[in-house]
Amino acid sequence: MDNWIEWRTFLIGEKNFDYVLDHADSLYFPTPQSYSFRYLNQLSLNFQDDRLLYPYRALFQIQQSSDFYRVQFTGNYLFNYPHYGGLSIRFFAAAFGYLGGKTPFKEFETMRFQPKLTAVRGDEDYTYSNYFIGRTETTGFPSQQIMERDGALKLRTDLFQDLQGRSDQWVASMNFNTTLPEKLFPIRLPIRIFFDVGSYAGAWSDHPNTSRFLFVGGLQLSVIRNLVNVYVPLFYSADFSNSLQTVPDENTFWKKISFSIDVQNFSLKKFLRIKPPY
Repeated sequence: MDNWIEWRTFLIGEKNFDYVLDHADSLYFPTPQSYSFRYLNQLSLNFQDDRLLYPYRALFQIQQSSDFYRVQFTGNYLFNYPHYGGLSIRFFAAAFGYLGGKTPFKEFETMRFQPKLTAVRGDEDYTYSNYFIGRTETTGFPSQQIMERDGALKLRTDLFQDLQGRSDQWVASMNFNTTLPEKLFPIRLPIRIFFDVGSYAGAWSDHPNTSRFLFVGGLQLSVIRNLVNVYVPLFYSADFSNSLQTVPDENTFWKKISFSIDVQNFSLKKFLRIKPPY
């Protein structure tokens, strides 16, 4: 059993860039801005049992900053198969609200803190709690890294803001992944099948931007005790496929692949086990 309660206050200073026109050559060049500082209070309650059979974890968190609050729950459960492997289930739900009333300025400024369904990128890791090899990269291999947070639908929708399932009210999702059937694959491969499905408040409005439920499914390669995971989406909601068809350069097999480095989930105790728990 591993039950605990924790309080954290994050004090973060960030320096962004602004692009300024150089009249000498009419080109825009990045110019560093001054530091901006913010804080985030976080209360966490964790209930966890890493037993070999049916391990589980339940994490409840309350976050608060100057303009918003965020309440979220993440639950993980593993159904072991009789001889090897198992079905892993993750449930996520979050509610978001404004302190002092909602304004267009607050809505824009808190966008990165609002929960969402699709893959979370490095610039959205607002507590800097995850390791990224290219936190702010927008092109190339480093830009394809994501983190398992929020809805965790494993498809990057960087170019389509309306397809991210972001909400300043609520978001909910379920994530499934299973090892391959042992009878069909006698050799144990580090490959799994994943399926993610979720919804958000905006999908239930009178004129939603997407379907009420969004989903992604495909193959997952997990190595080093799930420290590194590679996701290959093979099927997904028509909302995603229709939009991806409008940008052929992004609608390629390799561009849709993503990966995560889940250092925060690494456990030396699990790593040293002779027989894997799943």
